[in-house]
Amino acid sequence: MKSLLKNKGGSIEDVFLIVCLLFLTAVVFIFAYVIQGKIDTAMSPVFEAEAPGSSIGITTVTSIFDNSLNYIYLAAFFGLLIATCIMAFMTPTHPIFYVLAVLMFMGLMVVSVIISNVWGEISTANADLTAATAVLTIPDYIMSNLPLIAIAIGVLIAIILFSRTGGSEATVQMQ
Repeated sequence: MKSLLKNKGGSIEDVFLIVCLLFLTAVVFIFAYVIQGKIDTAMSPVFEAEAPGSSIGITTVTSIFDNSLNYIYLAAFFGLLIATCIMAFMTPTHPIFYVLAVLMFMGLMVVSVIISNVWGEISTANADLTAATAVLTIPDYIMSNLPLIAIAIGVLIAIILFSRTGGSEATVQMQ
C-alpha cells in the first residue's frame, strides 16, 4: 500500500475518485440514518417498559447522529477537495496534456450525471429514504448538483495543474 502512495501526485483522475467517494459516503449515510431511526423506534419502547425515562440515552444519540451526518459529509467533501488541490499543485505537468484533460472532463460529466441520477433514484426509492433525504440536506444537495460540482472541481484542478509551465522547477520533491 505504501508503494502505491509513495510518488502519488494529484491529477484530473482524482476528480473521478472524489465523485465516487462522495456517492458512496452519501449512500452509506442515508442508509445509516434509516437504520439508526429503525433501531431508535424499536428500542425506545423496550427501554421505557423496563424503566420510565430510560430511553433518554437513545433519544440523545439520535439527535447527535441526526445533526452530525450533514457536517461530517461536508467536512469529507472539503477534505477531499483540499487534498486534491494540494496534490495537483505538487504534480509536474506539461501543456500537451490539456487535450487529455478536456477528454477526461467529458467522461467526468457522463459519470457524474449517471451517479447523480442513481442518487435521485435511491433517495426517492421509499418513504424512509425520502424522509432521510429531507434531514440529510447537505449530501442531498451535493449529490443532486454533482455534475456542476464535479466540473467546477475539475476546472479548479486543471487551473492548478496547467497554470504552471515547466513542471520540474515548480514541483516540490516529496520523500
